[in-house]
Amino acid sequence: MATIDTTQYANGPLSLTLSASDAASPANVSSPSTTLKVDNAPVTVSLTGPADAPSTAGTQYVTATAGPSGVSAIYCSLDGGAMTEHPGASAVDSRLRRYYRLTPLGSERLAEEAARLKSNAYVAMSRLDLTAGVSRT
Repeated sequence: MATIDTTQYANGPLSLTLSASDAASPANVSSPSTTLKVDNAPVTVSLTGPADAPSTAGTQYVTATAGPSGVSAIYCSLDGGAMTEHPGASAVDSRLRRYYRLTPLGSERLAEEAARLKSNAYVAMSRLDLTAGVSRT
């Protein structure tokens, strides 16, 4: 097994040829070759979504963009846990769209966070005397 440090080569095609000869018959040489695509460009990810605010409510949309081309997946975590999985992708207007769904852990954490926020909202409403007809849970 051999290791190739691609950072020693420019981005683009790199021809790789391996040669082996037979000790009993040095003229018997095998030299298969292949071409590798060197891509040393670092992967970058950017997020756009709700503006920084002390709190948000309702459905929040976040867009993740990764580059350069060739990035195979973007994964999401919330508070350090694996919260989403990538079930598939489709092309829309010649652009690849990937779809994600919550994992069971993501659903559990989201439910916990929603309950925590609802409880905090109830406390705030009770201090403002606005709790008439509002359930704490």
